[in-house]
Amino acid sequence: MPRLSPTEIHRRGVAAINRGHIRRADQLLRTALVEASEPDLLARISASLAYTEAELGDRTAALERCAAVMRRADLSPQARAIVRSQQAVLMSRGGDLAAVIGLFDLAFPALEPGSPERANALMNRGIAHLELGDLAKANQDFRTAASDYRLVQDGEGAATAEHNQGYVQLLLGDLVGALELMDRAEAGLVNAGLQVRTVGLQDRAEVLLAAGMTRDAVVQLEQVVKNFTTLRLPRMRAEGEVVLGRALLWLDPARTRLLARAAGRRLRKHGNASWALRADTLELLAEATDTKPAASWLGRAESVSVELREHQLTPEAQLLDLTAAHVAVAHGQLDLAKQLLDRGETNARDSLTERLLERRVKADLAFAAGRRGTGLGHLQAGLDLLAQWQSSFSSLDLLSSVVGHGRLLATTGIQVALSEGLPANVFNWSELARALTSRIAPVRPPRDQQMAADLVQIRQLTTTEPAAGSAQAKQLAQLRDRVRKRAW
Repeated sequence: MPRLSPTEIHRRGVAAINRGHIRRADQLLRTALVEASEPDLLARISASLAYTEAELGDRTAALERCAAVMRRADLSPQARAIVRSQQAVLMSRGGDLAAVIGLFDLAFPALEPGSPERANALMNRGIAHLELGDLAKANQDFRTAASDYRLVQDGEGAATAEHNQGYVQLLLGDLVGALELMDRAEAGLVNAGLQVRTVGLQDRAEVLLAAGMTRDAVVQLEQVVKNFTTLRLPRMRAEGEVVLGRALLWLDPARTRLLARAAGRRLRKHGNASWALRADTLELLAEATDTKPAASWLGRAESVSVELREHQLTPEAQLLDLTAAHVAVAHGQLDLAKQLLDRGETNARDSLTERLLERRVKADLAFAAGRRGTGLGHLQAGLDLLAQWQSSFSSLDLLSSVVGHGRLLATTGIQVALSEGLPANVFNWSELARALTSRIAPVRPPRDQQMAADLVQIRQLTTTEPAAGSAQAKQLAQLRDRVRKRAW
């Protein structure tokens, strides 16, 4: 058997990375490094090896490897740009995203348009823009990356870039647009490795979460964590655990605390400061959801909030500040609650969760000050906001799943009305609570013939619920998923 060249060994190592086989890739790349002698090839191999080192838990060694390569004087501008791009990827886990984007900007002039190297750099810079909340720049990077991937006939790369554009639409609040792009991308990723497909599964679960379809999202996220565990990718597993914990926050806050704590440890081991802070935030939120936290909780929340803002994680800081404001009211610290409320102020672009929580805290403050009418007005405004959100969807599935968002607002209104002893007010608030579950469009036969045929099959398969894991159960799951997508 002919001996493989270091170029071929490197190529196989990169292919192993793309399939999620990090340990195998690390072995191949170390072999390639010993065999290679040409400076640019050594630089490329070192950049790839730095990635596997970081994924296996030694980010410091990975950064030192890149720095050592950059000190060489015999590299071409393109090789130097490739290593610089890898440095940026590794630094992005530390949280200084402005510096990360600056490194990518330095690298781009030496990367040829329409090359896989530039496409990869665009993808990674787009993710950094995404983390910073600059969605327009992220979307542009993903669009250009897709074009570059197509020029080099990398269908999986182009599909991944399109999938990321779908994630941008999710953050913009266009859930249907996000699913359309992700569905289209999914067709180009059928032969991708388990790692790539699992990242897509996690993103799709986040769309379900944003739509309030929590239980469906939990099922997918459980699979995400299982897949990354099988692949022995602890950093990605930890990120999946954070998203799973977020989905379980109201269903099982005790489990959320355990997931967040374990994920935080793993993320810090890998030098991923931004995601570790997300895990810390989730642990605090779970504690506030599961119990009435002690006053000391407020100090911990303040410390994490400051770090979140230092890392430009503003949405997470906003949610934590509003939760802390609610806790502060419960401890009678009304001035602190007002300060936190001002710091966490929302606008129309913020998520429904933060906007409803803000109304709840404003109501808490009004009731604490004896302004009953103002407090009820904030509760009513929150329910109106929820009703407006519900009416923006025509899907029965979506409408049924978001009811829990307004439960605390409605029950608080009922409690206040009961304390007044006025039956008419109790009846009015009870009707508002009932409306949360009754604002659902009547069921009519669908005009879509494919959907109608699928519904008939679903009815036939559910005459008796098929056994879990059976062929019938898998067929039923596929049919339900297809009906949901067409309805959306």
